[in-house]
Amino acid sequence: MGNLAKSILNLSVEPQSGVLALADGNTPQTVYVTAINQGGASIASFAVQDSGPFFTDGISWQHNNAGPLFVTLVFLVGAGSIQCDGLAYSPYVNGKQLLCIPAVGREYTFNILFSSGATPAVKIIVTPI
Repeated sequence: MGNLAKSILNLSVEPQSGVLALADGNTPQTVYVTAINQGGASIASFAVQDSGPFFTDGISWQHNNAGPLFVTLVFLVGAGSIQCDGLAYSPYVNGKQLLCIPAVGREYTFNILFSSGATPAVKIIVTPI
């Protein structure tokens, strides 16, 4: 858990409100997760590149019924792991965690465990194309 020894907030990120829209279909993707300060609270922020742009309201994905989406979550400054009921995910290993999102229209709520111990809830929205 090397990330947990780092600063608890990523001060270099300028977050955007809104949901990170992943590419349609079921090609495996990488999502970068970091902790930022917004209104005095630590919140999770998500991007498809480690340089951003980062979005604060969760993740969305449009499926094509061809199978689930596999996502590699890469945790940057302050973020430590994911916890989610209803989705399969791997243990946290070396700053990464794998997540499997089924091709079923649904909204999932999940928590990001920060190095500060906070677990704010964010969402994954899955819709058919």
